[in-house]
Amino acid sequence: MSNAELGRRLDASRILTCPYGEDWKSALSKSRPAITLVSNVRTWVNRPGKIPTEKKVVNPLGSKIAAQSSLF
Repeated sequence: MSNAELGRRLDASRILTCPYGEDWKSALSKSRPAITLVSNVRTWVNRPGKIPTEKKVVNPLGSKIAAQSSLF
């Protein structure tokens, strides 16, 4: 699960309000302390986050056009 998805789920659940910003989704996209907290929790529960990888963009005919990073 990505940080963005985790942020959406935390916001929807309303179990824990975000101390780092208006909501979890926005805090996890720009607040370093919020990202560090989530990273620590993922480590504690032995569920590390996904490592960003490059995705291949394929046109409708099936040929590979370019690599697109999923960092953002």
